[in-house]
Amino acid sequence: MPRCALTARPTRTREKRRTLVAHRVRAPVGVDVMSHKAIAKVLVVLAVLLVSIAAYGFMHTGAYGHLCENFGGKWASVSSTCVTRSCYKDGTCGSWANPVVRCNRLKINDTVAEVYFQLGEPERVDGNQYIWHATKESQDLIVAVIEHEKLKSLMCAT
Repeated sequence: MPRCALTARPTRTREKRRTLVAHRVRAPVGVDVMSHKAIAKVLVVLAVLLVSIAAYGFMHTGAYGHLCENFGGKWASVSSTCVTRSCYKDGTCGSWANPVVRCNRLKINDTVAEVYFQLGEPERVDGNQYIWHATKESQDLIVAVIEHEKLKSLMCAT
């Protein structure tokens, strides 16, 4: 009998060797290995965070104000928000420091919602008279008469 036959050990196929090696490689105890799905989730969260930071910076640089007005809104610089025509319905028109500059945008028969959008929420309402101060520090008044949800007259301080 040939000597090789007595001492020869059976060889493993290449594929079987890879399987054995793959099973032997393990992370050290106490260390978790992140899966591809987990890594993808982390990357998505980081991407969303980056976009949010960029949007925040864009909004507070003033560029957002021009964009807001181009789409028909009013930029509220104090709160850094865009006030839209739905503010009357939403109750978010706020008070403005200088509403008199928007008087020229109003016409007779405009809706009460348009009046609120342009001038903000009135300081007081006496019957059908809606009253604002022309400017923050002025004693001059803006008086709008509104009947049946429509602007009937408007007196703006000059």
